[in-house]
Amino acid sequence: MPSGAAYGGASNAANGVRLGKQLEYEADAAAAAKMFTKDGDLTTETIARSTKIQEGSKMGNTHLREYFEEHGGIDQWGKYATPRLNIPGREGTFDIHFYRNEVSGEIYYYDYKVKLGGGQRR
Repeated sequence: MPSGAAYGGASNAANGVRLGKQLEYEADAAAAAKMFTKDGDLTTETIARSTKIQEGSKMGNTHLREYFEEHGGIDQWGKYATPRLNIPGREGTFDIHFYRNEVSGEIYYYDYKVKLGGGQRR
């Protein structure tokens, strides 16, 4: 999205709505970028703010179950989701799903995914 200056800035009242949208977009993009390290992993803060959405023992994926058993036991693992954020441009919301060992703190990025849309998590 072009900068607010490209629209004549805030001095042109007709451009106020466009400038507001630009600022929303930039705020959403900055919030999303803060979730990740430069390598694309989740930051420590993002992981700490995440919520468990499924017990490791409830996973049906054979690969995950085997990995969990080999890395501390299936009962130490869970599937987590990050806080839901706005997609830049307010085109919906997203969160990230990942696996975490609750004892060791290990994050397993297998099947790491962005989930688009949705309302409040239950």
